[in-house]
Amino acid sequence: MRNLQEQLQLANQEKTWALELWQTASQELENVSKLYQEHMTEAQIHVFENQKQKDQLNNFQQLTKKLHVANENIEMVSGNNHFLYLIFTN
Repeated sequence: MRNLQEQLQLANQEKTWALELWQTASQELENVSKLYQEHMTEAQIHVFENQKQKDQLNNFQQLTKKLHVANENIEMVSGNNHFLYLIFTN
């Protein structure tokens, strides 16, 4: 009878240790899951900011092209005005 009681007590201890181990593993899994979500959120923010910078660069490049075209037009008009000035003043 005493042997059976000791076996039952050992079985209960093993059950307690197994539950503690399971709880620890469950908590670790939850921590890893939180870290993963944080990492994914940071990665998504990085991707969003990167896309925003690309869009801004694209807009800047388009504006630069428009400014170059406008500058060429101004230079052409200025040259034409100077040419007309030379024609009419001579």
